[in-house]
Amino acid sequence: MFGWAATGLILAALLKSRALVRLQASVRGRVSSAWVAYGLCVVAVVLIVQLLQIPATMIAQSLWPDGGARETTESLVAGVVPALLGGLPVILVLQGVARISPRRGWTSLALAATAITLCIILIPPVAMLPGARGDRPASGPEAARFLAFVQAGGLQAPRLNVFASKDPLSVDMEGLGPIRHAAVSQAAVETPQPETFAAIGHLLGHYRHHDLWSLAALWSSLIAALLFCLFRFYAPLARRLGSDLPPTLSDPAALPLIGLMIWAFFLVATPAFNVFDQAINYRADDYAMGLTRDPDALCRWLIATEQASKADPSAVEAVLFYDHPPLVARLRNAMQWKVSHGL
Repeated sequence: MFGWAATGLILAALLKSRALVRLQASVRGRVSSAWVAYGLCVVAVVLIVQLLQIPATMIAQSLWPDGGARETTESLVAGVVPALLGGLPVILVLQGVARISPRRGWTSLALAATAITLCIILIPPVAMLPGARGDRPASGPEAARFLAFVQAGGLQAPRLNVFASKDPLSVDMEGLGPIRHAAVSQAAVETPQPETFAAIGHLLGHYRHHDLWSLAALWSSLIAALLFCLFRFYAPLARRLGSDLPPTLSDPAALPLIGLMIWAFFLVATPAFNVFDQAINYRADDYAMGLTRDPDALCRWLIATEQASKADPSAVEAVLFYDHPPLVARLRNAMQWKVSHGL
């Protein structure tokens, strides 16, 4: 939270001081390309943000030495730099849309962004392509046992693949349309463990509940809303600040303004996403326990894989920084499931 707050303050200070305008004017006195000058402004913003986040991160680590700082820096702060680096294409797209259709341009932009977001989330990752990760078909009785479990869980994969990994809990279960992919590490096949089946069951729960589609719809809606807000509110804000309209390469003040708008939007959107993602992960845990009838194995898997996170954060921390339920909450859910099913 300290890093996130520091980022907002830095962007606000850059916006108020118009330091980037002076920086670009200085650079343009030495180079003739507006692209080079603007690129240096982007680099300057990223470096300033990163440098000033160091003391903020140190404060967070002193308050959450058991791993809470990792959640702080990775869930929110890590998204700021890509957002800033993406400022240039956002500005150029807004500029083009504003010129083509000043009134309705955001609609087509939002629809295009929605389509792109859907493709990014729904197109199977490269690991699902044959041989992309060194996957190879598995054989033998243990492989058949794994595949039977996967198919009983609802993923009608044509075969079980294995990949080189020493982690027996490393599994990959995905499916979309006609593409269904089931893979486990070589170590899992060689030394099958109940915890591995719990991990597979959890991923099968996501598949059976169409969580990938739900996440795609959620993020597409968020991106569309973000672009609408950028298109709708950038102009009034820019006018108040005396900036050029639409934003151009000659107006580097647009970068911290758009960065600050993105920062504010995700400050609201991130907790909403976290609440949604926690809900679907509880449901996937329940699905895994229904398949394995072994909530203790699920607990052992969770303990083995969630050690880097703070086990029992406050309710506010969980909403702000955790896109999965905290460990203690998931263990409690598993024990409640065990009692309710008489196990």
